[in-house]
Amino acid sequence: MRIFTIDQGNTHSSIVCWEGNHPTKVDSIQDQTAPVITSAVGKNKYPLKSIDLSQVPDLFSKCLLDVKYCPSLGIDRLMAAIGARILCPQKQNILIIDAGTFTTIDTVTGNQFLGGLIIPGDTALADNYSKGSNLYSSNFDIGDYPFNSTQDCMTKSVPFVLEATYQRIISIMDIAHIFISGGNHAFHQEILKKVVKSKIDITVDSILVHRGMKYFYDEHLGNNTFPREKTL
Repeated sequence: MRIFTIDQGNTHSSIVCWEGNHPTKVDSIQDQTAPVITSAVGKNKYPLKSIDLSQVPDLFSKCLLDVKYCPSLGIDRLMAAIGARILCPQKQNILIIDAGTFTTIDTVTGNQFLGGLIIPGDTALADNYSKGSNLYSSNFDIGDYPFNSTQDCMTKSVPFVLEATYQRIISIMDIAHIFISGGNHAFHQEILKKVVKSKIDITVDSILVHRGMKYFYDEHLGNNTFPREKTL
């Protein structure tokens, strides 16, 4: 059976077509009969009669994970965590990093979603530096403390702070597997290469949110059909 999942973030969105359990990224939805499931955190909603997961009653009680978080938890974070747990079913402690407009860093232990951090995304941080100084170059760079020039202090401080953050989380949470998604995943992957010295698996998965959505559809929504008004 074919279904579509839409992950609409604050800035970018993505669409995945599922043929059974096989995912393919697509630019638009052409099949007007297939169910469409959305996870939308941005302000603009797609003009479709689709299932918005944020509107599903008792969503948390239907989840694969026991959510130790307040009801304000973003659907994208929850679905990414479910997607990560599906890919890592051994109940190991996992860290999920979604590097987009914001960088969200969440932890799942066993079957519990514990929450984590939300920090400004890399682009937002770079914009702040560029507005504050004419010494700032366009890209962050990874380096070792201490930095001995103003430009190095500006371009290398953010990676250094992220490195320290990841080191602390990995240590206190006994992380065994790290999943990275989002448009800026490569930058965070490079930082983690410096941090991870032990046998911690690192997986980059651009459709982590979609995997959680597909699982939720299969488990709880599969008997419904959802007519839509028009094609994207």
